Amino acid sequence: MVSGANVEIYLLEKSRIISQAKGERNYHVFYYLLEGATDEERAKYFLLKPQDYRYLNQHEQFSPEGVNEKYEFDRLRRAMSSVGFSTNTQSTIFGLISAVLLLGNISYISRHAYHSDENAYIENEEVVDLVAQLLNIKTEALMQALTMKRHVMKTETVVTRFSVSEAINTRDAMAKCLYNALFHFIVLRINQALMRKDVSGSVGYYIGIKTNVRLFSLLPDQTDFQFSIFSIY
Repeated sequence: MVSGANVEIYLLEKSRIISQAKGERNYHVFYYLLEGATDEERAKYFLLKPQDYRYLNQHEQFSPEGVNEKYEFDRLRRAMSSVGFSTNTQSTIFGLISAVLLLGNISYISRHAYHSDENAYIENEEVVDLVAQLLNIKTEALMQALTMKRHVMKTETVVTRFSVSEAINTRDAMAKCLYNALFHFIVLRINQALMRKDVSGSVGYYIGIKTNVRLFSLLPDQTDFQFSIFSIY
């Protein structure tokens, strides 16, 4: 009899968060949220159409024929509820997913300065404000993180601006980091729900199963790169 299980992350393809190969989509959960959210949720999470996100519109692969994104989003909600994700936690998760997508819409412009030929400034600060609201942080702090770097010297710390290319890389790295942290949090919560509740006074056996698993539809099924390892106790 199986008394518990544990999921280990083998590989999360973080490059897919910000881009995809021709003919492929990004992670399913993005499209489920954008097409399945209610009008109230669309306003709450500042949701746009898939084609309005830079991270999603690179190859115009949006909804495959025969896929009902709204139905899949409802299934996702039920699945999350079944393993103990509260309504508030789900709301936080969907807000973070929206923040990841909106980060990609932040644009930069270059301005000449005394010490540099290319200083990065954010062109659409209103998008930064939306992301800051979703992350529950100050807009000014996020602006600095997206445009400035610190050089620590022996006696002082010098703050300079990124170049445009550095700023874009920082923006994309932030999106990857947020999604990666969210993914690990979800797997942790799943493991808490699947773990064996009573382990006292018994010695059990385990088996490891390597399988391609679409954990809560956060992983795409177009590639063999993503795997999870199930250790069943």
